[in-house]
Amino acid sequence: MLGIRNEALGVIFFGLLFIATLLLLYYPPWALLISKLLFVTALVGFLYSLFLLYLQAFVIKNFCLYCIASAFIATLLFINSFALLTG
Repeated sequence: MLGIRNEALGVIFFGLLFIATLLLLYYPPWALLISKLLFVTALVGFLYSLFLLYLQAFVIKNFCLYCIASAFIATLLFINSFALLTG
């Protein structure tokens, strides 16, 4: 995507979620803003994971175990961030 390797995008995605989680723990007054940031980041990662799964299933016609595990984790993070945001 945009000339950036998927591995780098994954590091950026999980890194942003990690930093946002640390901010959530150490700056409670910013909890709502950080929760929204977590949700948007997790949503983008979830949607991109769905796109990559589509490519594996219908274009490449082969699956990568690590890619499926990453998509599963992105799905769990999205569900968790939604639950955090909605209370």
